[in-house]
Amino acid sequence: MEQSFAWWCFANRGVEAEALLAGAARIGYTGVDLIDEGWWPLARKHGLRVAAMTGHGTLTDGLNRRENAPRIEAELRAN
Repeated sequence: MEQSFAWWCFANRGVEAEALLAGAARIGYTGVDLIDEGWWPLARKHGLRVAAMTGHGTLTDGLNRRENAPRIEAELRAN
C-alpha cells in the first residue's frame, strides 16, 4: 500500500520543509497532497510524488458565478 499525507496539516507548524519531507519519505510515505508548487522540487528530491494538488486559486469566488468560468478553467489547465 502506498500512502501520502496532506502538506497543510504539518507545514508551518515548527518543522522545516526539508525535515518534514525527508522524514515522511524515511517512514514510508510515497506522496504528498496539496503542497504548494514552490515545494514540488524538494518533494521530488526526497522521492515523493505530488498525489493531489489544488484546482484553482480561490474557493470563495468560484464557479457559483458564471463570469468566473474562463478564469477558473485557465487555472485548472495550468495545473
